[in-house]
Parts: sequence; C-alpha cells; structure tokens
Amino acid sequence: MIDLANKLNIIDRNKIDLVKTSSASETMSRFQNKQLDVAMLTFDEAIRLCANGTELEIILIFNISMGADIVLSRPTINELAQIKGKRIGLEFNSVGKIILAELLRRTNLSSADVELVNVEHHLQPDAWINQQLDLLITYEPQASKLLIQSPGIKLFSSLAIPDRIFDVMVIQKDLSRQQIRLVRQLVKDYFQATFQFKSNPINASYHLAEILELHPEEILKLYRLIQIPDQLANHRFLSGQDPRLIQNLDFLSSLNAQLNLENCDQMHLFNDRYIGLEI
Repeated sequence: MIDLANKLNIIDRNKIDLVKTSSASETMSRFQNKQLDVAMLTFDEAIRLCANGTELEIILIFNISMGADIVLSRPTINELAQIKGKRIGLEFNSVGKIILAELLRRTNLSSADVELVNVEHHLQPDAWINQQLDLLITYEPQASKLLIQSPGIKLFSSLAIPDRIFDVMVIQKDLSRQQIRLVRQLVKDYFQATFQFKSNPINASYHLAEILELHPEEILKLYRLIQIPDQLANHRFLSGQDPRLIQNLDFLSSLNAQLNLENCDQMHLFNDRYIGLEI
C-alpha cells in the first residue's frame, strides 16, 4: 500500500524518499548500517536484526500472509514427499526459512536431505526459467509471473501456516523529532491508501496493476491472499492485546537456536503510538 500511496501522490516525495532495494538482504543491511530510517521487512527479519543488536521499533503491521508465500515446484513434483534430494531455491536471509522449516517438518526431513540454494529475490526469475532449481520458495506476485514463464505448480503456500508470516514497518530508535513527524505522516498516508483500496478496490487495482505489471483482476486475486490489519487491529497487535506477534517470538526462537533474543529489547520492541488511533 505504500506503493499505492505513492502512485496516488498521497506521499510527499519532497519530504520522504522512497528507496527500492533488490532483496530482503539488502534492505536489512542498509537498515542495520543506518542508511535507512524506515524499512519494510517481514517480522522474522526484524527480529533477526534486533537479536543482532540493531536498535529498532516495530510500528506497523502491513499484512498477514494467507497464501501469498508460495513454494513452486516442477510439474513432476506434485507431492511434498518428493522433495528429498531436490534443489530448493530460497533467499536465506528471508521468510523463506519459515516455509522451508515447515516443508521439512511435514516430510520428516532435515536440511541435509535436500540441496539448498541461496537465490536472492531479483535473481529468482533467471534461476527458475533456466531450470537451475527443482523447487523455489518465493512470494506473490513473482510466483504467478514465474509460472507463466516456465512450467510449474504451486506445491505449498502460507495458507497452511496462518499467523506465521507478517510484513511490518520498522524504524530506527534514535530518530530526530522531524523524522518522527515524517514517519507519523508516512503511516497516515499508508492508512489513507489502504482506505482507498478497501473502499474502491477496482479503481485501486488498476493503479497497482501498473506498478506490479499485472492485470487488475490478478491484483484483486493476490490481495485475497493476505489480511490487511486496520488501525484498531494494529493497535491490538502492537499493544500485546492480540498475542500472535508475541507467540511468534517464541516460534522464531525455537526455529533458530542461534537467535539470541537477549540482545533484543523486547519490552520496547513494539510501539503503537504511530498508527494515529486514539483509544
């Protein structure tokens, strides 16, 4: 919806500079090095940055994946039981690790039973089209585009693991007063774009179609694969009234034994003061 807000000229680009990155790894690196004041990450990416000592706050939940994160496979691989020994592409420093863990759990396999290939998001089309992978962990709209370009099927999706994958907005903890005002405005712009999408999805889908290079009908289908929390839902998540984010901390810790949450200031990790909701 940030892209939609930008397309609709809701965001003042004279005050806010939107930076496109090629991968989650690049976004994380640039945020960690303070080259970005704000970043859009998945929840697990934000937690890994926090555990590595980056002082940040999570101030907004963009969406919850309900099928938008997908495992593509070649047509001959139509069951999870067939993944043993196969080459699986994913971006290592991304949410793909959550999907991979679920694949291995459901098949009683370990990472040693498959061949893992680190493929950053912008390199995935070439790897898939050139038949370098048997399976690819990716997300929409890239997944649908790749299936048009090279044969395959959607073998698995995040619909099977609800409340596991969240997209969030994070900010540096040491922002100036002026930067804080701009972040508040950015969040306000985001909710304005979200309102326009929900109130007039057909018109909004045409704008998003231009951005994502898809047909408007495909946009509407894609957005059925995510939940978009409104301001009240965001307040419940960030204040802890809705426990799903907190529960995900425990899950991520169990998923990665090297994740040292002691380095992460969990008491001040979530901040609901930017969403503009008076309770």
